[in-house]
Amino acid sequence: MLLRSFKNFRKFHLELQQKRFLSVCLKPIKQLVRFEGPDTQKFLQGLTTQKVSLEKPYYTGFLNTSGRILFDAFCYPESFTTTDATKPNHRLYVEVEKFRTEEFLKHVIKYRLRYKCDVTAVDPEELSVQVGWEQDAEKVISDKNNLASMWDPRFQKPMLSRSVVSSHACTSNADLNEYAAFRFRHGVAEGSLEIIPGSAFPMESNLDWMNGVEFYKGCYLGQELTVRTYHTGVTRKRIFPFIIEEGSDAAGIQASSKLGLRASSGRLSKRSPGKVLAVQGRYGLVMLRLEYLHQPLECNGVPIQIMDEVWKEQLQSSETKTKD
Repeated sequence: MLLRSFKNFRKFHLELQQKRFLSVCLKPIKQLVRFEGPDTQKFLQGLTTQKVSLEKPYYTGFLNTSGRILFDAFCYPESFTTTDATKPNHRLYVEVEKFRTEEFLKHVIKYRLRYKCDVTAVDPEELSVQVGWEQDAEKVISDKNNLASMWDPRFQKPMLSRSVVSSHACTSNADLNEYAAFRFRHGVAEGSLEIIPGSAFPMESNLDWMNGVEFYKGCYLGQELTVRTYHTGVTRKRIFPFIIEEGSDAAGIQASSKLGLRASSGRLSKRSPGKVLAVQGRYGLVMLRLEYLHQPLECNGVPIQIMDEVWKEQLQSSETKTKD
């Protein structure tokens, strides 16, 4: 019995060690689009919310003319490969949702006009994106075999790595649900199921809090409303993470479920405080009206707790800006 217990403990300890670094290959859900040519930087500068760099990866958004988000994306300049140090490599990869690649291509090509920049979808069997988190994630960032690597700037500190790797080297020891749950715990929305295309605004979706917007760059598609919202400080709702209270049945909470005030709040509301965008296990994301941020909330009778401490500094900064 003692020997069996020791073997079970050793097995558990080994599994725990193996889980110290979790990684997921995003090949099933993401695809890369290659931008290449002398006008790559100038072309993308007019389409994205973040300042375009050919030196380091970054997070950004593509908007429509009304200033609503069409695509949230990561941009990866290819690592410097030329022998002439004064000559930049005008090649950049944009990570988008796989099932929306054609839609993305149509959008950007429509605005290419006379820019010297070729835009092509990369074969998923050639290159993929791998994400990693928990301990030792830095090992992936520093791997010289990566085409490009970055710490995901949407998180408050370096905790999740993103790398462009050859598809045959793109492996997983976790799954997409674990990746989603990790994002949700930290309030990070991603993709069209959480950032609704043609409906969501950059500020409401926290692109500004996740380092996806540069307010002092040159003109770009959808800029006017975005900058005006920033300067007026008027954002009435935002995305927040939530956790389902211990012992509650999470089965009744699904995407698009409306939120309500708990009866114990003693407050009535003619409109819903918000709605659920996504849920995985006990964690999820909601689009919440800020006036209800500190109210006791429920969803289909299930109590939930808003994890507003994730964005504590940003909330304080926003309140100060509004008062000024």
